[in-house]
Amino acid sequence: MMNEIFVGKIDKGVFTKSRAVRKVFDKNEGKEVAVLIQEPKDIRTLQQNKYFHKCCTLLGEEFGYTTEEMKVLLKEEFGMYDEVVNKKTGEVLKNWKSTAQLTKKEFSELTENLIRFAGEHGVRILTPEEFFNGSF
Repeated sequence: MMNEIFVGKIDKGVFTKSRAVRKVFDKNEGKEVAVLIQEPKDIRTLQQNKYFHKCCTLLGEEFGYTTEEMKVLLKEEFGMYDEVVNKKTGEVLKNWKSTAQLTKKEFSELTENLIRFAGEHGVRILTPEEFFNGSF
């Protein structure tokens, strides 16, 4: 079973990400699980996430990929995965890390890598500051 992390708020007794949580609960029906509720640790901001998704969309358009495909390509490029080995077959699978689990610092590093990657491939990506100042 994979660890799942959901960041949201509890509002009037309802978790704001309840649909996503429900899917995980359904997938693990009948299994024993642990649920931990804690204050989020310096996680990436929604602004950082918005910028990352816009960059993935622009790069995807440039290289002929969808936004989701570009995200996977970048995760591959930047080593954002753990390798899982099937004990029976020896097959190695990649367990992609979620950007939702990154700290603000880790996400800033991802952004720097993204800008550098784009530049190395002849694509100019605006910095987060330019993006949020309306230069897009």
